[in-house]
Amino acid sequence: MKKVVDSVYFYNLFPDDFDLYSERKKTYLDSVNSLIIGNINPMASVIDVGSGTGKRAKKIFQKINPSQTLCIDNAEGMVHRCRELGHNAMVHDISVAPLKDGQFDVALCLWNALGCMPEKSARLHALQNINQTLHSRGLLFLEVNNRYNINEYGVLRVFINVLLDLFGASKHMYEVALNNSGHATEEHLFDVYSLRKILSNAGFTVQSLWYVNYIDGTIERSSWRGHILVMAQKL
Repeated sequence: MKKVVDSVYFYNLFPDDFDLYSERKKTYLDSVNSLIIGNINPMASVIDVGSGTGKRAKKIFQKINPSQTLCIDNAEGMVHRCRELGHNAMVHDISVAPLKDGQFDVALCLWNALGCMPEKSARLHALQNINQTLHSRGLLFLEVNNRYNINEYGVLRVFINVLLDLFGASKHMYEVALNNSGHATEEHLFDVYSLRKILSNAGFTVQSLWYVNYIDGTIERSSWRGHILVMAQKL
């Protein structure tokens, strides 16, 4: 049985495992990255919230030639890796405190980084603080795990998730483990309805939404077949 720890402790322990898992999901990540890159204007200023080791941000930044960048993460070990790659990076918990108002054109919050915050209030505060850091009409690219993704979780698990939602009995959490260390952390799973609602409450409007197959990176038409990428605009 794995010991469940908070996400900061977990990701501080396993930055190398994080990168190894990223390589295994390269097809999916490349597909999501392409959607993001295709919707960002050149020379935009960009903040990456929950940047992990920074390797993914580096790939995106190389394609869009941003005028200014900042990577933030609440795990000090991840920020150290970001700095090793040459990123401007800092340890910061966006759910606790905002950054300077109106500093960036674009915010990235990818690979269920928002779901690492177990409490709904923390997720809302994080989105509100991201909103505050954006210029007027700035864009947020938010990528989260879809709890109704049959391709990833299977028909039975999704059916149980639907039933739990109908009866209001689910916390929508699942365990993440990157290796055989005996440690795991819990992350929140989303659905489109609750995602749109929390974005609206944080001052965003959804501009585009994609479902991306977590296995092969295919852009799916069905909400039952992929994880969720949203492009939202600050109101």
